[in-house]
Amino acid sequence: MILNKLLPKDIDESSVYCQYENNGKEPTEWEQVTMFNNQGYGIISVDEYFGAINRNGEIIIPLEYSNLIDFDDELILACNVNDFWGFINWKNEIVIPFEYSYASIFLEKYNLSKVCKNGKYGYIDRRNQEVIPLDYDSITIINFNEIGVLRNGKWGIVNVQNQLIIDFKYDFAICIAENIYYVGKEVAEKIENYDLDLDLLTFKNGNLVKFGLIDENENLLMEYESYTTTGFFANNKVLAFDYHRNENYLFDIISKERMYAPTEINEDEKTDYLKNILLEK
Repeated sequence: MILNKLLPKDIDESSVYCQYENNGKEPTEWEQVTMFNNQGYGIISVDEYFGAINRNGEIIIPLEYSNLIDFDDELILACNVNDFWGFINWKNEIVIPFEYSYASIFLEKYNLSKVCKNGKYGYIDRRNQEVIPLDYDSITIINFNEIGVLRNGKWGIVNVQNQLIIDFKYDFAICIAENIYYVGKEVAEKIENYDLDLDLLTFKNGNLVKFGLIDENENLLMEYESYTTTGFFANNKVLAFDYHRNENYLFDIISKERMYAPTEINEDEKTDYLKNILLEK
C-alpha cells in the first residue's frame, strides 16, 4: 500500500501538540505536532479532517474523520463526517459502528464507554454490548461501581449490574464515596441577577437546585445547602460550596460543623487548603 506523506507544517495549528515553544517558526519535527503512542502512531488533523501518521509522517489512517481521540493501543474513539461516534483500530477497521450521537473513551477501571443513541444513554463494553442499557435520559460517570441515572425527570442510582440502589426521586444524584451520594432538590431560594452564562448553579423548571448528602438508606447526612456537587468526600467530611460567599467549605457529617478556609489564605489557595484537611488522617 502506498502511503501519502505530509510535512509537520501541514498540520492544523489548532491540533498541534504543544511540546515545544513555537516562537513563530513552522514546526519541522513530528514530535512538535502530535504525541506518538507506544506503537509509534499519532493523531493529526489537516483542514479540520482527522487521521493518523507513523513517526515518518506517513498516513496510516486517512484524513476522513471529524474527530479522533487516541486513548489506548487498541482502539481510537472516532467521529465520522456525519457526527456519529464509533470506534476504529489502528488499521482503520471499524470495531464499534458509527451509531452513537455521543461516546466517551473506555474508562480504564471499568472498561466501559458512556454512549448516547436516539437520545438515550447507557454504557457499552468493547464488544458493543450494553452493560448499562440505553434506557436513561442522562447518566453520570461511574464512581465506586455506581452511576447516577435520569429517568422521567428524576434521578436515581444504579450499580454496574444495573440494579437499582437509590430510587428515582431526586433532581440530581451522583455517588461520591462508597454508599455516599450527593443528591439535588428544587428549592424556593431565589438568586438575584444571576448570569446563566456562568454555568455554575443548576436550575430546573426555573427553580434553583441545591444539594445534600445521603447514605445508602437515604438518611440525610447534610441538608440541601451546597450550591454545587464537588465530588470530594473523606474522613466523614464533604467539600461543599457557598454561592453567596463564593467559596468552598467542609461539612462534617458527624458533628454537623462547617469549616471555611482562614481569611488570610489567598483566594486561589483556599480550596486546596480544605482538600488537604479533607485527606488528613
